[in-house]
Amino acid sequence: MLCTEHSISYIGFSGDGCSVSIASASIACHALSGQPVAQARQTVSSVLRFLEEIEKGQPVSEQGIPEDMKAFIDLSSYPTRIACARLAWTAAAKLLEPGEFGD
Repeated sequence: MLCTEHSISYIGFSGDGCSVSIASASIACHALSGQPVAQARQTVSSVLRFLEEIEKGQPVSEQGIPEDMKAFIDLSSYPTRIACARLAWTAAAKLLEPGEFGD
């Protein structure tokens, strides 16, 4: 992840994984690229909340969720795959922690 003037100018990933983790990482990169850091933090938080709601079988809020990420609601039938979907978003959350970009 590269940031310029408090916006994400580049984000990418490299690695192997299951189709769920690769798809989720791809969606994260597409959704977060070009966003201001503050907005990216909100998006990541919304996605992590969304995945937690799916995992716990709670009513799901799709507010603030990238459109492509909404397909992951079907993971409720495959709870062990939620960790796969969460991986890239957790990494993004860590990279976007306050203090990383001078705030």
